[in-house]
Amino acid sequence: MADIAGLAASAAGGGIFGLIGSVIGRAASLVERRQAQTQERARWAHESRMADLQIKAGQLASEQALQNTEAAGRWQG
Repeated sequence: MADIAGLAASAAGGGIFGLIGSVIGRAASLVERRQAQTQERARWAHESRMADLQIKAGQLASEQALQNTEAAGRWQG
């Protein structure tokens, strides 16, 4: 009878430890997902800033080319 009680206690203990391990695993997974999302948001913000700067650089280059063309036309005309 003591063997059956010991077996039942062992099974219950294993179930409890399995449940605790599962909860810890889920919590760790949640933390990892949050960290990955934070990193992705930072990457997207950086890419957005870079795209804005590239657009502004292109606009400045166009304006400078137009000013150079106007200045060259004045000298020729």
